[in-house]
Amino acid sequence: ATTHMCESSGVKLRTLENLGSGDALFMDFTNRILLDLGFDTPIHSPARAGEILVNLSRDYSLSLYEYFLTDLVGHRGTLEEAVTLLKEVDEFLESVVANLDNNSLIITSDHGNIEDMSHGLHTRNPVPTLVWGNIQAEFPSPPQAMSLVDIAPVIEDYLNRSSRSEP
Repeated sequence: ATTHMCESSGVKLRTLENLGSGDALFMDFTNRILLDLGFDTPIHSPARAGEILVNLSRDYSLSLYEYFLTDLVGHRGTLEEAVTLLKEVDEFLESVVANLDNNSLIITSDHGNIEDMSHGLHTRNPVPTLVWGNIQAEFPSPPQAMSLVDIAPVIEDYLNRSSRSEP
């Protein structure tokens, strides 16, 4: 249904071909899940994936990257898988920070659960919100944990102002 709504609205979705050429980034930035499912995709190191995300973000006034393998591992993974995954996320974020210029980029989550794998449910702990670029001025200083309910209006206001200021 989502694909049909996007296509009917004129939004072009990225494809596996885009993924292969580095013009897209999958929610598993390494692409191992796709490879395990039988798709012929390149495997990315977390550092390379960070470079790809930054390159993609340069074409937009704001980019939001959805990453939820931490959620999946928190629900049904092992502690060893969680540690490995968090090391990859660290390497990915290091690459993003090293390659980002003034692009506006937000990385956040809707909830926690990998930090407490004892029950497999979502936690009520605040989640970090990482913000770079011009949109950073729209967020409280010093930084504070925000829910997606709080972040969405900030994004909407920023995009509305950005679209009015562009020629």
